[in-house]
Amino acid sequence: MEEIKIIQKLESLKAIKPNNEWVNFAKREVISKQFDVESSTVLSNFVSTIYHAFETPKVLTPVLSGLIVAIFGFAIVTSQNTFPGEIQYSIKKAYR
Repeated sequence: MEEIKIIQKLESLKAIKPNNEWVNFAKREVISKQFDVESSTVLSNFVSTIYHAFETPKVLTPVLSGLIVAIFGFAIVTSQNTFPGEIQYSIKKAYR
């Protein structure tokens, strides 16, 4: 009988939800932590700057997606008139 009561109490814990203020505070604390990174690249610094410009990743996702599409689109368009030996020739071959 004791086990049934314990199980019922554990099941009732599923209904407990955290306070929204605490959730936002915890997210800001985790995001603001500095992690040790051996080598920092220009791209990671750029992404970090863009990420911190927005509060929520829901806003960041379309921005980065659009940026990636624009960069790849620009690379494909500019690689159309390249010849073997040029840097963008591999992009031209991969696209065709």
